[in-house]
Amino acid sequence: MGWLMWSYQLLCLQLLLFQSLSYVSPCSHDQSSALLQFKQLFSLDELASDLCVKQGYPYYPKTEYWKEGTDCCSWDGVTCDTMTGNVIDLDLSCSQLYGSIPSNSSLFRLSHLQRLDLAFNHFVSLDLSSNGVEIETPVLEGLVRNVTDLKELILDDTELPTYS
Repeated sequence: MGWLMWSYQLLCLQLLLFQSLSYVSPCSHDQSSALLQFKQLFSLDELASDLCVKQGYPYYPKTEYWKEGTDCCSWDGVTCDTMTGNVIDLDLSCSQLYGSIPSNSSLFRLSHLQRLDLAFNHFVSLDLSSNGVEIETPVLEGLVRNVTDLKELILDDTELPTYS
């Protein structure tokens, strides 16, 4: 009888652990709204991601299926912290995006964002001025190296690394 009670307790503990690990917090309305506003900055253009074809990367409009009223943590290209539901990673590479990113972009409302990948799209300009962004050396070097088609990069009032 003792082993039966022990087995039952172990089973209950496993179920509780499984339930807690499988629960994912949904993203907040504010973050979902910021992403939907960011999506509105762009038009879709297959030619915007033509380098993806040449490199053999899959390309498709990840933002096309982003819809209001759905959990943004389940959207293509969006990764959320499973405990908080905060958007921590945005991968829109090869998404056929065409347009500009202004300094007042809703993207800057994603305060928990740790990684942003906008590679293989077509941005006429990127304005990072006056938004409190501090750009570290590896980020700046990667930005300069990877945005070869960028026509304009605006960095007014932005914290940049100093070289000695």
